[in-house]
Amino acid sequence: MSQLRGAVMTALPLELAPLVAPWGVKRPRPGQIYRGRGPGGGEIAACCSGPGTIAAALGAAQFLARVRPPLLVMGGIAAAGGGGAAPGDLVLADRLGFYGVDVTALGAPAGALRRDDAPEREAPLSPDLVLGGDLFLGMAGQIRRGLILTGDCFLDARLLGELPPVWQERIARAQAVDMESAAWAAAADREGVPWLAARYISDDPRQDRRLSFPESCRRAGEILGLIPELLLPCGA
Repeated sequence: MSQLRGAVMTALPLELAPLVAPWGVKRPRPGQIYRGRGPGGGEIAACCSGPGTIAAALGAAQFLARVRPPLLVMGGIAAAGGGGAAPGDLVLADRLGFYGVDVTALGAPAGALRRDDAPEREAPLSPDLVLGGDLFLGMAGQIRRGLILTGDCFLDARLLGELPPVWQERIARAQAVDMESAAWAAAADREGVPWLAARYISDDPRQDRRLSFPESCRRAGEILGLIPELLLPCGA
C-alpha cells in the first residue's frame, strides 16, 4: 500500500457510500475500515461510526488508533442552525462544540464542563484551505464557514422549541447542528490528528424544510471525498 493521504469519517453508511463505491464497496458497514484511491488519486482510509455522540466517539477512537492518518476529514449531512446556512449549503467548521453541555449552575460557561474551559474547540485545519476556487461548483449552494454544534437530538421545530433557552441561544448562533462532529473532534484531538468538519445542510428545523435524504447523503459523501488532498500540506 502507498502512503495514506488522509482519512474520512461519516456517521451513516449512505454518506460514506459515494466515496467507497469506486473501491467495489456496495454497502459500507459501521465500524468497517475501507481503503482506496480518492478522486485526486491519493490513498484514503474511510469509516462510518454510526449516528450519535457515543457511537461517534467510540468509532472515531477505534478508527484513528488503527489507521493513524495524517489528517481527518469528517462530516455528512446536518441541520441548519440560526447563523444563515440553508438547505443545500455546505458548512466548513472553524469551531465545534456541544450545545447540550450545560453546567451553568456551577458557574461554567454554556457548552463547557469547567469554569476555565472554552465552550468550543478551534479547528486545527482552517476552512480557508478549501474555500475559494470552483472545487464545489454545482455540488452545494453557498459555502459557509462557522460554528457547528453537536448534540444527541434529531431536531425538528417541536423539539427545538422544547430545548432549554440557553441551548436554543447557542444553536441560533451556529451555522449547522449535528449529532457527531464534536465527538469525532474530541477523539481526533486525543490522538493528535488534525481535523476539519464539513457538513452539507439537508434540512432547516425552523422552517420545516427538508431536502431528499438519499440525495443529501450522496452530495455530502462526494464533497468529503474531495477534501483530504487539499489539506495534505497542513496535515503532513
